Parts: sequence; structure tokens; C-alpha cells
Amino acid sequence: MRRRVFKKSTPFRLVSTAVVGVSMGSLLAVVLLLLEEPKKVAEIPGPEAKHVAGDFRVLYQPGLMAGSQPSSNFERSRKYFNLRSPGQLPFLERDLNAYFNQLRSGADGSGEGVAFGAPNIRITEEGIVLSVLATVNPETSQKFDVTAQIFGNFEMSNSGPELVVDSLHLNSLRVPLGSVIADRLIRGFMGLAIPAESVEAWAQIEAIELNDGRMSVKMGART
Repeated sequence: MRRRVFKKSTPFRLVSTAVVGVSMGSLLAVVLLLLEEPKKVAEIPGPEAKHVAGDFRVLYQPGLMAGSQPSSNFERSRKYFNLRSPGQLPFLERDLNAYFNQLRSGADGSGEGVAFGAPNIRITEEGIVLSVLATVNPETSQKFDVTAQIFGNFEMSNSGPELVVDSLHLNSLRVPLGSVIADRLIRGFMGLAIPAESVEAWAQIEAIELNDGRMSVKMGART
């Protein structure tokens, strides 16, 4: 009978095995969270709400939308905004989302292997949530949907408001801020949310006030 010889494990071998195990576990967790669609809710529960054990889904509360067309008040505010007229201009969440949906329905919302839906905005007193549904590999049998959510707020700069991102999620996966993929997603979001006709006017904003479902924009004097 052949005798089995057990080699003594060195510290290096033990550490290497542990690192490989942790890396594989982390990779599996990333994949599972990326494939786990967020849980759509009508209202984000408060901190006292009970958490369901084993449910790692991120919550998703889309902003309201005013049917298929934004209101006449919104069109008036948008007109004065693009004309860069000084003053206070109100924008309702539901009108913004109807406008985004209108813009996206008349545009090619696809890129290389990805088809994008209309952006959505939810406005609270604490900040904004920008979201968009992207379908990866839309023309193949391996397609799957990813809901991207950006949580953030605006800070004023010399070139107008800048979006300061607090967190970014792809489905239920939290993406590290400062990474290449996060930077690309944030730039892509702003490109979807700010039409070309409004870019110059955006730089003229002096202040933005957020309330639940409402954003008030103060335009400065034309320069």
C-alpha cells in the first residue's frame, strides 16, 4: 500500500489559498448582485422597516410621470430656460419624466450591444435619483436588463451646477465611485438628461432648490 505524504503548508501557501478563495467569493457576489434586479417599490420605507433576511435587492422607486405629455407650465419654464431668461423657474418631477420619455421615444436609444430606455428622475429634499433601464445584448437570446441608479445632489461651480454622486448601483450591485465604469456611467447619464439645446443655459444657473417632486432653478443674468 502506497503511503500518502502530507506536505507541511507554508505561510505563503496558506495566504495564497485564502486570497484565491476570497477573490472567487467576491467575484461570485458581484455577479449575483449584478444579475439581481432591484425591488420596485411605491415608496422607500423608513429606517424602522424590517429587513427580510437573505434579500439583498436594492430598492427602486421611480419618479412620477405626467402621462405622455408634460404640462404647459413645464413648456413655459423650458422655453425661458433655453432663452436663458433671468428669474426663478419651477420644474415638476412628473413633467421632467414625461419630457425625457418624449425625447427618448424619438431618438435612437442604443449603443454598442446596449439599448437604453428613457432616463427617470426622482426629486427629494435630500437630493435626486437618476435612473435608466439598459438592455444588454438586446438582439440576442442572452439579453438581460440592468437598472442603473445614481444617487446624488447638485453643487454650484463657475460652470453651473455639478452633480455630486453619493452612490451608484447597477441592479443590486454598488459600483465603486471613481472607477472607470462609474465615471462613464455618470457622464452618460448627464448626456441623456441634459439635451443639447439646454447645455448653454445649464451654465447660467445660479442656484437649484429641491423639494419633494419639485426643482426650482434660479437663472442668472445673461453674459
